Amino acid sequence: MNKDQLKLHLCALEGQEKELSSTIADLKVKIEALDEEQVTEEEAEITKLLHSALCHHNHDDGCGWFYEFPNGEINWKGWAHKEYLKMARRAIDALSYRNICSMTKIDLVQAFFVAVKG
Repeated sequence: MNKDQLKLHLCALEGQEKELSSTIADLKVKIEALDEEQVTEEEAEITKLLHSALCHHNHDDGCGWFYEFPNGEINWKGWAHKEYLKMARRAIDALSYRNICSMTKIDLVQAFFVAVKG
């Protein structure tokens, strides 16, 4: 290939790269939106335990955890619940790599809770 052909090929590849980057970003947004909508029982339990263990904010005006219950149901899109849910999912992912069963994951987080809260 000569220089001009290489430049054309590079330009075409850069265009494909931009399209793929945009597609990847769109897919990540869609996956995140689906994740926010569907919270498993395990994720919910671990999220609650992590909040109990780690949140040191004033719950009158420093943390919205107890205010994120419209109609008596948890609002997983509320800031506090969303942030702790992210932590719970990261913990579950990390534990999943080690082939730990679900019940053991909850037991480990409960042990962590006891260790942090005393």
